Amino acid sequence: MDAVERANEEILAESISTSELSGMGTTLCALAVVEQDHREALALVNVGDSRAYRCDESGFHQLTEDHTVVQEMVKAGMITPQEAEVHEYRHHLSRALGIESKVVVDDWTLAPVTGHRYLLCSDGLTNEVHDRDIHAILLQFESPKEAADALVSLALQHGGSDNVTVVVVDVIDVALP
Repeated sequence: MDAVERANEEILAESISTSELSGMGTTLCALAVVEQDHREALALVNVGDSRAYRCDESGFHQLTEDHTVVQEMVKAGMITPQEAEVHEYRHHLSRALGIESKVVVDDWTLAPVTGHRYLLCSDGLTNEVHDRDIHAILLQFESPKEAADALVSLALQHGGSDNVTVVVVDVIDVALP
């Protein structure tokens, strides 16, 4: 979390000191191997509308929640998820790095499981490609790089109206204590 807070401070400082960057911010979705209780664990952090998913034997699961005005409206019962998909403010972030001096970051610690595949991606992927198609590609390609390349290509074929960032991570071996 210290690294996320430092990144927030640096982005905010640059936004304040450079007039053409005024008001800039960014999303963050990161996964790292950490040590917890003398064992390896996966630390996941998220701010904004970039997402993390897990693909495992039980299916395809979104792990993060978008930090957007529209997602907050869905949670409050003001609109349905279907209405959110086409809402004019669906891309307006409620949280991002570099906007305020303190940022609220969602974080989780996950137990690594051999065979699990994680997808970290920007909204440039999820705005263009349906979850079922993302899941199918993650299952189709054995190599994380090939899966990531195929997902980026598909998003660009579908319009690619935003930047498309994709990272695929496989848990291939879990160290025993």
